[in-house]
Amino acid sequence: MTRNPELPLRGRFSAAGSTWSVRSNCAAVLQAAAATFPSLSRRGRVDLTVDIYINAETEAQPLWNIPQFRGRDHLVFADYGPNDCMLADLQARRVISRFSSATAEDPGYWKQVIFPVLLGIAGAVVGVTALHCACLQYKGEGLLITGESGAGKSTLSFELARRGLGFISDDWTYFYRTGTEIMAWGLPAKIKLLPDSIAHFPELRGYVPVPHLNGELALQIDPEAVGAKRDLWCRPARIILLNRQPGSCLELAPVAANEMAAYFQQSLERLPACLARYRDAQLAIIRALCRSECWYLRCGGSPQEIATHILRACEGMPFARPITSPHLRVTRREWPDMLRRFVHLPLQQQFSAGGRSFQVETDSERIMGALRSIAEPGALSPDSAFCWSIQEEPEWDGNGSPATGLVGGALSFLSVGGHSFVAYDRYLGRAITFIGAANPGQELKSTLQTMLRHLVREAAPATLPSPSGFVSAAESRARQTSRHADA
Repeated sequence: MTRNPELPLRGRFSAAGSTWSVRSNCAAVLQAAAATFPSLSRRGRVDLTVDIYINAETEAQPLWNIPQFRGRDHLVFADYGPNDCMLADLQARRVISRFSSATAEDPGYWKQVIFPVLLGIAGAVVGVTALHCACLQYKGEGLLITGESGAGKSTLSFELARRGLGFISDDWTYFYRTGTEIMAWGLPAKIKLLPDSIAHFPELRGYVPVPHLNGELALQIDPEAVGAKRDLWCRPARIILLNRQPGSCLELAPVAANEMAAYFQQSLERLPACLARYRDAQLAIIRALCRSECWYLRCGGSPQEIATHILRACEGMPFARPITSPHLRVTRREWPDMLRRFVHLPLQQQFSAGGRSFQVETDSERIMGALRSIAEPGALSPDSAFCWSIQEEPEWDGNGSPATGLVGGALSFLSVGGHSFVAYDRYLGRAITFIGAANPGQELKSTLQTMLRHLVREAAPATLPSPSGFVSAAESRARQTSRHADA
């Protein structure tokens, strides 16, 4: 366990319009941040403070093929490998993290994975709204292309970039309000294309598919490598909702601003009650964005054919048969609970250990039984030192990795074998745990003991709310730090 390490190196960066203060003990981390985001020299407000500790003594171990991200309430934990973890406190807009030296020296991983994931996790609380759409720039104006997964946004973006449009993003675009304007931002990530894209782009035959964050195999193409121009941001002017159909159909219809806004709203990640106040700002950004020219395009054919028609539309040339139906149902599937933060935890009980009283909620009788063997059950008390949510993950197991952790101020985390972890906010007395359901009984008991010792050691006396609430509104307000604090 590393406690409050010295982080003497600092930099400020513009992450999709928000301001981040990054602190580390490793120059390579600051260099990776500068390669991902524009650097800022001026002082002023800070929207997110990111502490990145590099443990030079950690033995290098392979990163997970697919990182894992889990959260509950205001805490979100990102697990990239046995020695590579990050904890975000979204109420305080503070991040602590611990990485190995090998990861620190991999700038591509920071640019393609770590920093984009963190922007997605923290976006809502720093004024950034992430929407599932591609973004390109044509003659100084932003062109957004949205649609369901599999609609062909990436292949179409790739084709348009090959034709000279400025490439900003192919999957997720970040929106930030600057004065009265909405700006669209991208990151220096690679374009991700499904392997069957080679049928449309034979020049990609030399690329080998690799696992993406969602486990899907994809070709990862650097736009500059194929002669495309990368842009960082733009002012959106047009939105095209793409609906791919078999055959060669081509139909076009205008979309009302309120319908387009409703479509984008369905792609927003659900926010827990303690962060609900940030939803209004996201909705205001979407409403302002959808005042742009909005079109629904139902089409078939190759990316090259569709790109030609879209460019004609941008020039104001008629190119498709209009859809004459009086009403379009512009709907999309609700975005899933990627962090599993809304899983119901019906079992609750009070315990005491090491002189501390604590409250547990879980979805597992097995976990509750293991806790009864290592802690003293007790009557419900308003004077709990901490409240602890514990969720089982059916697909996780334990791999016997030694526990590694970090303490940074009021935040701490402990990674215990596989992806299992405990994360703790001492200020609010709030702890969350996700643990592999495949752990055999004795290993589960040992893992919970290790986590409980950490919580008891770190716990500060606190008066917590009612059994089911965990974090009261008053406590949440007390926990807030100024959005414009100077780091």
